[in-house]
Amino acid sequence: MASNFSVIENKFYNQIKNGIAFSNNLGQYTTSIKSNSGDVIKLVQTIELAVAVNLDETELMTISTLPFDATNAEIKADSTDWFAEGIYPTASIRVERGGLFYNITVLNITGVGNTKLVISDANMTGMIAALGLTDLGEYSDLVFKLTTVPTHCIFKYKLNPLTLAVPNYDSPLDDNEQSYYAKAIPTSPTFETMAFLGGENGSSMSEVEIAYLTTYENYRHRLQINHIFKNPYYVSGEIINIQDAIKPALLSGSNTLRYDNYFRIGVSSYQNSIFYNNGLTGDCGYFNENYNGNINNYTIENVLITNASATGKLEATETNTLTFDVVTTGTWNAGVGGVLSHSKLPPLAEYQNKTEAFNSIWLFDNIFNTESGAAASSGIYTNFEFSITASDTISVSVDIDFSASQQLKISDTSYYALWFGIANEDLTDADLIDRVNLIIDVDRYSKNTDVANLITNYTPEFREEFRGLSGVSYTNFSGGDGDLWSAIYALVTDTTKQTTITKARFKIVADNGTESFLIGKPTNFPLGLPTVITDGSYIYQIINVNTVNSLNVPEDVPVKTLQAIENVPASLPSTTQDVVFKVGFQVPWRDWIENLNVPLLAFYDPSEPNDNRNEKTSNYSNVSSYDIYGVLELTVLNNVEDTPTIYELYSDSSTIIDFDSSGWVGFSGDAKLYDEDGIEVSQLEDGRDLIIKIECTHGSGLLSLQSLGAFVWMEINGATASPSYLSSSFDYTSDENRLQPSDELGTGNTQYVEILSETNKVTLICKTNSDNLVAGLDYYIRGRLWHKI
Repeated sequence: MASNFSVIENKFYNQIKNGIAFSNNLGQYTTSIKSNSGDVIKLVQTIELAVAVNLDETELMTISTLPFDATNAEIKADSTDWFAEGIYPTASIRVERGGLFYNITVLNITGVGNTKLVISDANMTGMIAALGLTDLGEYSDLVFKLTTVPTHCIFKYKLNPLTLAVPNYDSPLDDNEQSYYAKAIPTSPTFETMAFLGGENGSSMSEVEIAYLTTYENYRHRLQINHIFKNPYYVSGEIINIQDAIKPALLSGSNTLRYDNYFRIGVSSYQNSIFYNNGLTGDCGYFNENYNGNINNYTIENVLITNASATGKLEATETNTLTFDVVTTGTWNAGVGGVLSHSKLPPLAEYQNKTEAFNSIWLFDNIFNTESGAAASSGIYTNFEFSITASDTISVSVDIDFSASQQLKISDTSYYALWFGIANEDLTDADLIDRVNLIIDVDRYSKNTDVANLITNYTPEFREEFRGLSGVSYTNFSGGDGDLWSAIYALVTDTTKQTTITKARFKIVADNGTESFLIGKPTNFPLGLPTVITDGSYIYQIINVNTVNSLNVPEDVPVKTLQAIENVPASLPSTTQDVVFKVGFQVPWRDWIENLNVPLLAFYDPSEPNDNRNEKTSNYSNVSSYDIYGVLELTVLNNVEDTPTIYELYSDSSTIIDFDSSGWVGFSGDAKLYDEDGIEVSQLEDGRDLIIKIECTHGSGLLSLQSLGAFVWMEINGATASPSYLSSSFDYTSDENRLQPSDELGTGNTQYVEILSETNKVTLICKTNSDNLVAGLDYYIRGRLWHKI
């Protein structure tokens, strides 16, 4: 197949030199991409579709009026696949021979290998006469040129690493392809905006339009693509990268990006002219970088954000005045241009596979001005201006306000980034201009719609499985992966503000004081629609949830509890109400379950299951400044703000230790299987109950049975459902349980998981239930021994 595409011209424009609308200095552009993270770039690309078959006049063509078909005729190529060459039914073709030509219309393409071009008898008769041919003649000097102007186009693009061999067009945000479609290409100066085809609109970081320009030599059709796109600047987990200008892998060292695009052009039914345009060069840098590794002459100093709440950072609901200085190592040129940009930095769940447009999700907005230019206003910005205040200093000021709809997308856990694009050297040379996007600020927004003191006096109580719901408690749940605990949160609500809890869930999170992520699945309390009554003074909520959680234990045992109780106060009127939440939970331990909430930058390790992004809590405990917490998350309505306040009631930090880790001070364990004759076996056996003995050695002499508590659990390797459990303290037996008591020991050694205490050793004993095991599956058996304090 001959190439039928060519790029006639590339013009890459940037907003510092060409303005936000890319309408300034249109003679200044680059022919390959030169850009930095956070830039908005416009490519004006002229392409030519020139489908010509047998230009070198080497292919033997046979013409025939097909006497067995009274209507149609055919042109049969020796080996040409007409479809692959870009020819299709309904296409208009100019057939040339020795300076003569005749126009035909393709009716169909048939034959083995698509070698037969079917046309009408009338077309064939006319062509034979015009070109001096004979029926059934064979000719190698026939040239076929597609004269139909294309009307449909599929377009794809991506900024790819220079070293990438096979083009990739996936969005940098998710797996949706950056693909666009035009179905009625107009003639310039009218352009058709191409519709996004790649999945959900939130994956698109660009706008594309196309128009037909002209045709040369009857078949060389020229079209123009106007492509405005953002240089990717963030994916979830890269907060620290932007804060500290640490280049991600794609841009680290000498790594840089090129611009690749793809065209599939034709008409409604056939877009079979395909072109891959791989950029051979590219020069893309990160924040605080002058393209790829060139010297950055600029720094940001004296950043100040003021608002009514004096938060020192962007406040969602108030006017923010931002001021800062840009200092150069040289001397500023008068009239330089600058672009101020803002973006929310959303977590993965907010931007992947979303129908909402990118700018709306990310709250992306930017504005252009020139030094000493009149104050500019647009979008979230008003009064944006900057001027030279010393030979090496530019001072910038702007007011930033968010609309009501934008405020709904902001919380005080959301991050934002502000950056300023500037250039000072070689301003008239698009290739040499020293553009840099300087980070101004990266922080969490503040949002004062949260109403303080709706929830007060909360006290978390955590108890190990053996204690049930009473007795000694802790303010954390330090221990090991897979531990069973109960949690009780008692708290007080403010009835003077009509405090109403509409949602509640308990979750395990890792938090480093700046970022947090979920481990395992939250447990939701089914509160339903709020029930309230009034005494004429205040409104009181009634909550009476008394159900069970998803743990695979009998419904009447404490760790199965899922309870929320809020009663009307005994003495009315009352300005407060007492509320209690109770839940049993197991500390997440399964490293075979992927957890994309885990920050890639902080924890990525390809040697660990799921690259160390999984549901095993100990992986993130006291690692990279992260600690583990239990959190009761409440959604609370009130009569102060229309927006609910989200309360996250944190436990104290917990230390979680891996199975069989050296972190288990004073104890080590070893699980073994035995048959009914007491002979140790190495694996489970079909149809045979085996004795499980988990031997825990220690150096504390003989421990009393009263000081010990334990449970054992068994699950299928790779499972997601709750395991089977057996406890030394509560009856977890059932017909479906994979475990059962062994009944080997006498009274006093606990009833279900039996405990044998000997000098410097404690053994947990129970038995498999082969009736509930599936042959061929791998099972894990684990045990937990507590020394009660």
